[in-house]
Amino acid sequence: MDIWSSIVSYIEPKVDKNTLKLLKGIKETKLSENKFQIYAPDIVYKDWLESNFLKVIQKVAKNLTGKDLAVEVISQEEVDLRNEKSQIEKELPQDKLIRNINLNPKYTFSNLIIGNCNKIAYKAAIAVAENPGKIYNPLFIYGGIGLGKTHILHATAHYMLSKNPRANIIYTTADAFMSELIAYMQKGSILDFRRRYKNIDLLLIDDVQFLVGKERTQVEFYYIFNALHLIGKQVILSSDTPPSKLKGIQERLLSRFSSGLIVEVKPPDIDTKLSIIRKKASEMKMNLPHDVMLFIAKTVNTNIRELEGSLMKLKAYSEIMERQITLEMTREVLKDICEIKKLNHYQ
Repeated sequence: MDIWSSIVSYIEPKVDKNTLKLLKGIKETKLSENKFQIYAPDIVYKDWLESNFLKVIQKVAKNLTGKDLAVEVISQEEVDLRNEKSQIEKELPQDKLIRNINLNPKYTFSNLIIGNCNKIAYKAAIAVAENPGKIYNPLFIYGGIGLGKTHILHATAHYMLSKNPRANIIYTTADAFMSELIAYMQKGSILDFRRRYKNIDLLLIDDVQFLVGKERTQVEFYYIFNALHLIGKQVILSSDTPPSKLKGIQERLLSRFSSGLIVEVKPPDIDTKLSIIRKKASEMKMNLPHDVMLFIAKTVNTNIRELEGSLMKLKAYSEIMERQITLEMTREVLKDICEIKKLNHYQ
């Protein structure tokens, strides 16, 4: 059954020639048991199709198949990224995902939703994992809370282990680094502390903004950073602000932070948020209508954690009240977020 031709035929009397020509430009679609996928040439075409024809496509597809199909429009860029991530995941040995370095097994590149907000950080992290210590050293990733910086750090470690299972990696936060340093100092074994960080291939430090004002910790970190950098070992850092805005950190350390590549992770755009919502909803076994997903994407405009929290809240309400998730229910459940958004708008 050629569903797309039937859909175009249904739309044809309602549109002009230029629009019809664009619709006929779709060359590839895929129908599965519960999903109808449309492959668009690029992201602009995808946005146009979703904004103007998604509902009518869903309607005609349901009439033709007798099923309430989930309709997904996929751009060629997304296909390329999925293929790239799929190849990475194939190279990642599952038995080596967890090592005694505090890595989250879910934080891999295959689980990372990539969009314009984080694409540069993702590409840089891949390059670093494949060529540790040779390019982008250090790699400094900054951005607001809950935007996926920690995910990228963990995923880089996982990917590097897939390339070199014997790689010696340490992941820690600035707070944990400081606590560990204090513990070694109290035991009078600062040299043991330095030795612990001496023979590693990759050092990942999360939330380096918490080094602000910690003079003694900064001294030790500077020592370790220089020792690793001198022998060509990779360092990746994350922060909520770029190095230039980290007040209360020694100039010599800021100079080291800025000597490599600095990349920003930005809040996700609508398309990326929709992709995140689809993925999280699938993981949580939630059946969300497109208008509900679009409402959440447009309403929750803070960070990824807020998106996940909103979905969990909606799922809990639906299960407790034994009601199907609708747009009306979603507005009611997330009304506090809507009110905060209105307040911020007026302010």
